[in-house]
Amino acid sequence: LGADGEKVNSGEARPCSQSALAAAGSVVAVVPKDSLPGLVTVLRDGLRSAVELAKRRRAPEGHIPGLARTKTIVPLQPVYLAGLLQGSGHDVKAEAADALAEMVSVAAPEALAASAVPLAGP
Repeated sequence: LGADGEKVNSGEARPCSQSALAAAGSVVAVVPKDSLPGLVTVLRDGLRSAVELAKRRRAPEGHIPGLARTKTIVPLQPVYLAGLLQGSGHDVKAEAADALAEMVSVAAPEALAASAVPLAGP
């Protein structure tokens, strides 16, 4: 979850973010829906690593630069929502809820705007 080549929140960004998010979206799209809850832990670990890297680089406002643009969390949503709705057991559902909360806490408001209804429900 890097940045997208532009200055975001006055921090230098890396040019891999858009490609990485597009790749994540492509992977999520081909994974069978009943297998998505199994990706919650992997995605959460990746997010935690990105948070730690952002802290070391002193990213402003606690946001991950790669999650600072409109619709950047859209490719990740299906995994978290599948974990919440279809997870097999309390542990998977709880981890999906915690992971979703972590993602929301480090994403910029611009990234969340397009996802508010799908994340919260109608």
